[in-house]
Amino acid sequence: MTPPAPNPPSPAPDRVPVVIHADDPVLRAGIVHCLTPCPTVRLVGEADGRWDAVAVFPVDTPDEAFKARLRACAQVEAGRAVLVTRGLKDADFLDVMGAGVRVVVRSRDAGPDRLVRAVTAAAAGHGDLSGDMVARLLALAVSVRRAAAGRATTGAVGPPSPRELTVLRHVAEGLSNKEIAERLACSEGAVKRSLRQAMDRWGVRGREHATAYAIQAGHI
Repeated sequence: MTPPAPNPPSPAPDRVPVVIHADDPVLRAGIVHCLTPCPTVRLVGEADGRWDAVAVFPVDTPDEAFKARLRACAQVEAGRAVLVTRGLKDADFLDVMGAGVRVVVRSRDAGPDRLVRAVTAAAAGHGDLSGDMVARLLALAVSVRRAAAGRATTGAVGPPSPRELTVLRHVAEGLSNKEIAERLACSEGAVKRSLRQAMDRWGVRGREHATAYAIQAGHI
């Protein structure tokens, strides 16, 4: 009897392509050192023009030129970007989030495991912010924007509806609008409407900003 042929080996999972945007060679070398050994990540060059790549931006402190690069990057617009930074002032954080960055890692936390988690989240279109960054930095950024617009930040503001609150809690968990719709058995458009209602009520911009305000106000 002919022995059965051995099962073919399982194909290796696709590795996430990652492009590093760094002017500082030291910062670039640090990211390369952390990500190169990871079997789920593959580094590609900027010249490759991979539309599906995750863009990693290591920077000590973002200046205006850096933020202009963020706004011009297709991966940032698509939510496939990771910012690695030493720290962010409130106005800078607002600008970065407004550009479309949803994954931020502090430089001191940027070891291999943390970076891989951040890249994986960005590749899936998810947000990845530490809890204290959401509660402190985003809430402060909301206050800065409201103050700049001449709106009082200390007055009573209406609470979210039960549906809005549910959606905001899922955003705080890092779920995308599509995943929230699947979780709630509703359309993605209904999720967007709930977020828009919360944003309009509080005068904030962006789903993360609305979630931060909800945390600051004690709704979540």
